[in-house]
Amino acid sequence: WNASSTKLLPQLRANGYEDPHIWRDPQRTKSGKPVFHAVFHAMIGGWHGPEFNNTQVGAHAYSDDGGHSWTDTETAFNLTVQYDDGTSTTFVQRERPHVVLDAAGNPSHLVSGVTYSLLPTLPTATIVQPISQSHARD
Repeated sequence: WNASSTKLLPQLRANGYEDPHIWRDPQRTKSGKPVFHAVFHAMIGGWHGPEFNNTQVGAHAYSDDGGHSWTDTETAFNLTVQYDDGTSTTFVQRERPHVVLDAAGNPSHLVSGVTYSLLPTLPTATIVQPISQSHARD
């Protein structure tokens, strides 16, 4: 990125995605080029659009050509967080996603800002959630 007019991810939605976090996949390349992943706050879900019924407030995309073009895989996370003790919380907002990488460069945790309720004081917190790893890779 070298100018305010440069679109980093032109193939993705022009509206509705914000707060991108991009990282390089340590295990994958395609035709000698690195594979990149990105997560975003997707403002088409949650309280931004209740008709979407909590199905998407976080989106994922990847690039297998070194970051020149991107494929939107859509939902990465929603408003509900499951805890180790079996309980869960459904927040009214969840945004500013960041991925924590382990020592090998693989995603291990998702960090996001959350809001518990809209009134009267907008109580907020930062949560850190383990990421499930799929063993299936292209």
